[in-house]
Amino acid sequence: MAKEVNTQVTEHLCGVLCNSDGAPVSFGTDDSYAETLYCGRDMGRDAIPHSDGKCGPSNGPQCEACKKLQDNPSQRWELLSRIFPQLSADHFVPALRQSGGNWEQSAFLLQKLGAARMSDPFPRIPTPPAAVESASIAGVLEVLGHVDQNTAKAALRR
Repeated sequence: MAKEVNTQVTEHLCGVLCNSDGAPVSFGTDDSYAETLYCGRDMGRDAIPHSDGKCGPSNGPQCEACKKLQDNPSQRWELLSRIFPQLSADHFVPALRQSGGNWEQSAFLLQKLGAARMSDPFPRIPTPPAAVESASIAGVLEVLGHVDQNTAKAALRR
């Protein structure tokens, strides 16, 4: 439950898409990994085998939370709407159907048909300064009374 709350708080306050650990995600910076979601955290080689221990941000294997987000069918709509904010469901449904439900292929198809792609649909959130952080934590605690102070701090730092 705490991880879900962290993710919801971070997404609500910052407008970024987060993985199940509450870490903000963005696409890989290398061209061949431009459709892969990464959080950029250094989690160690045990957590991300066959890697340098980092989840992206340019290439390589994803952490489990980013992999789960990328593979989650319910996230397809969210991903496409962030990549192509000017398009509506009328565009996403046929593209998803034609690509067998694969959101990466749908994005490629929409782009091939002339849809303009947003350059950075998942901006990273900065770590807030201490004074702003304290005020923000107090605001989060006031709005969500069931969240403890440590959970609020963790959500704002991600």
